[in-house]
Amino acid sequence: MAAGVRAGRAAGANTFRLKFRARTLDEHLEQFAAFAESVVPPVDET
Repeated sequence: MAAGVRAGRAAGANTFRLKFRARTLDEHLEQFAAFAESVVPPVDET
């Protein structure tokens, strides 16, 4: 996923729409935290 975001940024995109599917608020927050931990740092390195 990070590679796709980096490619979008390289093409000039500055907004991305993300959709986290969850059955509960806790599940949604877990997914959001996992995204922040695993995708955001590799994207910010560029």
